[in-house]
Amino acid sequence: MKKITCLCMATWILCLVANAQDPYPVSVDRGNIVYMEYFIDTDPGFGNGIQVPVTPGRDIPATPVTVDLSSLSKSWHRVYFRTRNADGGWSLRAYALFDNVVIPVYPNAPAPASNIIEMEYFIDSDPGYGKGIKLTLPASPDQNQLTLPIDISGLSNGIHRLLVRSRNSLGQWSLTHIGVFENTGTVPYPVATASGPLTKMEYFFDTDPGFGNGRPISFTGTPDINQLAVDLDLTGLPTGAHTLFLRSKEFPWSLTMAVRFSYGSSLPVTWLYVRGERKEQQALINWATAQEMDTDKFIVEYSRDGKQYQPVSELPAAGNSSTSRTYAYTYPQLQSGVNYFRIKQLDKNGKFSYSNIIVVPYVDRNSAPVMIPNPVDRQATLLIPPAFEATRVVIYDAAGRTVWQQAVIEKNSQHLLLQLATLQKGVYLLQVKGKQQEHTIRFVKN
Repeated sequence: MKKITCLCMATWILCLVANAQDPYPVSVDRGNIVYMEYFIDTDPGFGNGIQVPVTPGRDIPATPVTVDLSSLSKSWHRVYFRTRNADGGWSLRAYALFDNVVIPVYPNAPAPASNIIEMEYFIDSDPGYGKGIKLTLPASPDQNQLTLPIDISGLSNGIHRLLVRSRNSLGQWSLTHIGVFENTGTVPYPVATASGPLTKMEYFFDTDPGFGNGRPISFTGTPDINQLAVDLDLTGLPTGAHTLFLRSKEFPWSLTMAVRFSYGSSLPVTWLYVRGERKEQQALINWATAQEMDTDKFIVEYSRDGKQYQPVSELPAAGNSSTSRTYAYTYPQLQSGVNYFRIKQLDKNGKFSYSNIIVVPYVDRNSAPVMIPNPVDRQATLLIPPAFEATRVVIYDAAGRTVWQQAVIEKNSQHLLLQLATLQKGVYLLQVKGKQQEHTIRFVKN
């Protein structure tokens, strides 16, 4: 051990001696710069570049250099320069970045402006010069303040492009001006009518029998509905969870109020919430209970189609609890498209119940667009991978006719809301058009 210590000390002393700094060298005059060369992008070696004529001297800052770009590709390049002195010593190389582009010669000044004699517009698709919808206008070289009557009757709801161009007396067409607008029919709000006296009240459980066919509620005068006590007949109502609906009739019927309740026995679990969210390519499933009675465990189930579910994890339940409990599970690998989850709650006696279904959509950069939900009621969400570069969404009916379309204005948009309430019931094809590809989705409109 002592020998090792002595060797280490000796090595340390040698390192101190070896690392002692040499004195700073004295500046030496290397003589005149006698040679200069340049090269582009790739170094051919000292002395093998393209020579630049120079007048020998110690400082040559203003030497003009003509660089040959005749065989160079049209893109970004680097040009390098270096010099050599009389002693054969080379300088460091300096470089400049440049873009090799061809700048066209500016044309001669145009002739004086001539009158605009024709103007036309079209929507979305260009029919060709002179084939648009004509606009009436006075002959003038300036139409900046012109008001244009545009016919949008028969145009589908959604986002459209309005394109306008004009032609002068020399037969020359202008550039095409583009404007984007949304064609949405706005229905005026109806004028409120005076409400009449309260004439009828009714209630029903779970299933609506139709206005006026519920169980009647007796009352006298014009009661305050918010403070009205109602006796409900529960005869024949099975044990379990139910929904109570109440409504009143003035003119016309009121909205129907709904209240969830449990009848006959206490439910083993009272859910506070069940929710899910995406974290990159994982799904975070959270749920909470307000109380639990003889609960055994929670089973997280997963499905790709919302019909066939498979268990993916189990978490022990609280058993018996009168305080809120929270639970969480992370699903490691979401699949592209729509991912479905639900929580199966299992009691100690073997009975079980299910939570609401949790929907977690996901699209990766290389997957195809996905539409949810399908079938569609009034609106749907289109999930678009950023790499798809979508430009337009078009819907065709069963006969192949275009019935709906919408431009994708925001590039790299990943979520596009589709308002489809105006479509009739039936089967449709939705086509997502991208810059380099297209994708078609079959869906059903309820």
